[in-house]
Amino acid sequence: MGVVVAAFGLLVAGCDEDTDLRRPTVTLEVSGQQADTLLVDIEQALPEGVRYESPASNENDCYGPHSETADGRRQVGRLATVGGLPGERQAEVYAAARTYFEAHDFKITKDADKVLTAKRSSDGFLAMLYGGLEPGGLMQVSVRAPCVWPDGTPGPKS
Repeated sequence: MGVVVAAFGLLVAGCDEDTDLRRPTVTLEVSGQQADTLLVDIEQALPEGVRYESPASNENDCYGPHSETADGRRQVGRLATVGGLPGERQAEVYAAARTYFEAHDFKITKDADKVLTAKRSSDGFLAMLYGGLEPGGLMQVSVRAPCVWPDGTPGPKS
């Protein structure tokens, strides 16, 4: 599980290279609400009989393009562990997630090695389904919001 949690931390730590740091954003609170809603929507799209543990929340600093210094923006992430799923149903879960992503403005960016990653073009949210490396193994669904200014307004140094 430590490897999966570490992957979640890496998933939510980076920001896009093409970010305009002068542009206002939604607030961090709104971004978190959007991440919560997206995670619930994805969970509801998966097959019946799948159980989820309470989602973990994560919030990280963001960094401007080619910078090693945090720029004042923050990024929220959510992670839900999928339980109660026999190994033979893993392909069904991946297919349901793929169908959801394709029907909801997501572009699939990776679909290999038990990892399905998709990015929504309208707002930059990233969603991922991964795991199940062994029959009956742990699967997780994660959502990463784009970087935002905590109050929606760019900082004075942007």
